[in-house]
Amino acid sequence: MEARALVNIIHEGDKMRLVYPRSQNNQPNETVSEYVPSFYLITPEPDYALDVVEKHPLVSRCSLEEKYPQIHACERERVVRVFVPCSGFRRVALDVSRLGETTEVTIPHHYRFALEKGLRFFEPEGGLRIARMREGDGIPDADVVFTHGGDSYLKKYPGVLVSKMGCFLRHAVHIDLDESGHYDVYGDDGGDTRLARVMELSRLTGVKPDVVCRVTPGKLNTFLHMRAAKARGYLIPDKKKEMEKPKTLEMLRRMDRGGTIFYPRPGVYSNVGKCDFSSMYPHVIVRHNISPETMHCECGNDEILPVCGWRVCKKRGIIPDGIEAVLLRRLELKHRIREEGFSADLDARQKALKGILVCCFGYLGYNNFVFSNVECKECVMLMGRVILERTKAIAEEEGLDVLYGIVDSVFVSDPSASSSEPNQKFDGFASRVSDETGIELVLDCVFSKIKFLPSYDGSGAANRYFGITADGKIEARGIALRHSDAPEFLKRYQEEAIPAYFSGDFASFRQVYARHKELLLSKKLALDDLSIHKRMRQREYKTEQAHVIAYREKPDGRKSVDFVHTVYGPRRVELARLEEIDAQEYLRLLERARWEIASNIS
Repeated sequence: MEARALVNIIHEGDKMRLVYPRSQNNQPNETVSEYVPSFYLITPEPDYALDVVEKHPLVSRCSLEEKYPQIHACERERVVRVFVPCSGFRRVALDVSRLGETTEVTIPHHYRFALEKGLRFFEPEGGLRIARMREGDGIPDADVVFTHGGDSYLKKYPGVLVSKMGCFLRHAVHIDLDESGHYDVYGDDGGDTRLARVMELSRLTGVKPDVVCRVTPGKLNTFLHMRAAKARGYLIPDKKKEMEKPKTLEMLRRMDRGGTIFYPRPGVYSNVGKCDFSSMYPHVIVRHNISPETMHCECGNDEILPVCGWRVCKKRGIIPDGIEAVLLRRLELKHRIREEGFSADLDARQKALKGILVCCFGYLGYNNFVFSNVECKECVMLMGRVILERTKAIAEEEGLDVLYGIVDSVFVSDPSASSSEPNQKFDGFASRVSDETGIELVLDCVFSKIKFLPSYDGSGAANRYFGITADGKIEARGIALRHSDAPEFLKRYQEEAIPAYFSGDFASFRQVYARHKELLLSKKLALDDLSIHKRMRQREYKTEQAHVIAYREKPDGRKSVDFVHTVYGPRRVELARLEEIDAQEYLRLLERARWEIASNIS
């Protein structure tokens, strides 16, 4: 019998409805399972607690199980597992908390069910019916439904499940492209690859797909580690218990220093190699087994970290367990891209996993992450500093100059090479660093020309540069070309101005500016070219920012707004007219974009 891919889980009272791909005649294909959730009670007298809790009128049944009650527990202990129907779940948890500590109360029911049953989504993939829906349309018969703004207008449709997170369909996965785009860090393509990213994250974390697209990568990181802890028999705490231990001022000075930055000297350089570590911090976590329960271990089977002298147990930790699964899957996807050639689907999947890897380090110090531990974060940064400083030393041993370095990336140049010849030292340098550190350093690109920009006081600035690579591509950080809220006409200006600047033909550079200025003043641009996209990051704003003023003109419940500057103030694009555009305001933005490139030209 052919395996069916689980598409979704719908929680309905004391039942869970498992949704599979629709049948050949396009009918829903579902099964229903009875569901009685459970939580755990940690108490020094489990037998007595079991007798008491069993008598509670709302409790279905109880049992004694052996679990690791705390993250730092070395031995399993007997705990009471309490099964309660959903209608009385929170009430019973509150009642029995007088007997001890309750845990695993706040886990979402759909996720709890998937963990207990060992369910995995989208295995195997394929066979999904996909549909797009507009406001006013009937709900299509499909496995996946894409909408724009559906979390707002679907509330009016009968049979739709409405929650604080959004609107959920009973027989399909609903993805609101307007809302899910806020959490999709590495893509906004109108849905072409959004489903691939959602499927990848859902399968890896165990979170159902219509929740995956409505939570942040950080929240998915939490679910990922819950899954790892559950698989190893640990009880998942409902809130953080780890507190930062007191430190001397000297220890704080040595440990709490952030990542290393080698600031650049502002100016233009030729033949510069940009080398990046592949997921440095996640690899450090896995390689050195950094996790709350492995810190300060005294079992003897441990590693002593440099500088601080802290001991880290070699027994596999929860955090490395969860992260390694993401790392291995991402490496597999990137290997397939190298072997099979570029694929938008595979690239979307690996970028979705990158979102989790990017935030996994920061969450180690996040107060609301149940597995967080500040000392873990300090250890990761410490090892990152050690690696980057050793990388700089290797570069100098190889006869290279380190122009700029930041956390997991270095820019090196070969003073002995001419600007016209390819530099063979960069690959050798990257290979040596990879061998010595155990973390892959990749030559990302070689810049034929690159300019490091100054900060406001004239000194070197981090993450402010632009350059042209050897294959003619423009790469930039910290200028309008890379700003998500910059109008398209500013980005087009800088795309034309940067090659003219590096050519040394400043007359041509000024002509590019004059041409875009004329287009602006003569209002020969479309409103979309002038549109500024901003996210609404909070419900209430104390200051009258431009995007807030534009949003209030026509509130629609969405988390972003596209507006333009007009002589009457900021207005939504759909409500503005081209003749109302405030040309002087856009001229100021154009002048600033010019100055970002040519700050050294009078």
